[in-house]
Amino acid sequence: MAPVLFSIPLDAPGRLAITARPRGNDWLPDEVAAWKRAGVTLAVSLLTPDEETDLGLVNEATECAAAGVQFLRVPVPDRGIPANRTEFAGVVSAVVAELNSGGMTAVHCRQSVGRAPLLAIAVLKAFGATTADATTRMSVVRGVQVPETKEQAEWVDGLGPRTSPPLHEWRGGVQSAKLVGLRHELCERVTFSARTARGENNRNVCPLNTPSP
Repeated sequence: MAPVLFSIPLDAPGRLAITARPRGNDWLPDEVAAWKRAGVTLAVSLLTPDEETDLGLVNEATECAAAGVQFLRVPVPDRGIPANRTEFAGVVSAVVAELNSGGMTAVHCRQSVGRAPLLAIAVLKAFGATTADATTRMSVVRGVQVPETKEQAEWVDGLGPRTSPPLHEWRGGVQSAKLVGLRHELCERVTFSARTARGENNRNVCPLNTPSP
């Protein structure tokens, strides 16, 4: 079974994606092997040790090593924020280095709508995106407004220049309406760029919010 990978538009040699968390226990080797076949070179988990135990993912690092996939772990509580900013920044730097070397990074947490997008937004900001732009890209790709909580939005906004309006207002109807327009605009830009590169003019199909094969 092919893994569910939500690829994020990024101007880098490599690819960044949010992925569904792997199935645990006896399924885990097959899940990691599927990542490998899809081209994943680095997997990043934001699960806590208790979650790893509950979900049968205690051996994720071991299985990744066996499959030839690099693995990094940066535990963050569910719906929470990183306790150690330095550790989190180190993982972001490692992901940036992997993307600059042409590798593919897949990030997951439990549902991949809170903590995983938090890390992905931080990576996009490291490549020069504003918080608002990075959040928009992630929300479009994931199909829901991310990060999951006001605390997460404010925390990741604090990693760089502040945005206006505050990101927690994305939960309101006005910003939700704006997201629809921004989603259409981003779809147009990405579709146009992809099809122009292939010498095509059809802009009717949007590649965003569609899992990579």
